Amino acid sequence: METETKAEELISKGKYLSAAKLLDTLLLTQKNNDNIWYLRGVASLRRKNYEYAHECFERASIIRKKPEYFRAMGMTHLEIFELEDAIEDFEHALSLSAKDVLSHFFLSLCYLFMDSPKGDHHMKAAYSLDKKRTKQLLSNFYHIYFRNDPRIHSNLKSGLEKRIKKLNAI
Repeated sequence: METETKAEELISKGKYLSAAKLLDTLLLTQKNNDNIWYLRGVASLRRKNYEYAHECFERASIIRKKPEYFRAMGMTHLEIFELEDAIEDFEHALSLSAKDVLSHFFLSLCYLFMDSPKGDHHMKAAYSLDKKRTKQLLSNFYHIYFRNDPRIHSNLKSGLEKRIKKLNAI
């Protein structure tokens, strides 16, 4: 367990390659440890190795059904705009924990990207569960990924910006 803590520390410091190497060593003897697979997935996701990240999260979820594992799989799909797959994973996370603010939030984003009214329901759910966190997530997401991305159509940007401003998050 102490070595898992070391891996978590490396991940939190942004030392993803070192964490990955440490976790690979642990997996040689602990292949049925869901947390190690999850952490290995996080290290891979942060290094933008989406395929392996998804594989690690999937292995973790096979060992133990936890909402954070399905949410992490959804995040992996969302980062590469595999929206239908992301939706499926976030919905699975919500089936395990209906009060999962992050899954509601990211599910809402998926639907917003698809220009579906279903996004409003999940954003409202996230907001009702934790207003402050939802506002911060919206603001962070908009400023980091959305505002200056030339690949995203201006109509979609303005629609999302209007919705965020309604919550006074920007």
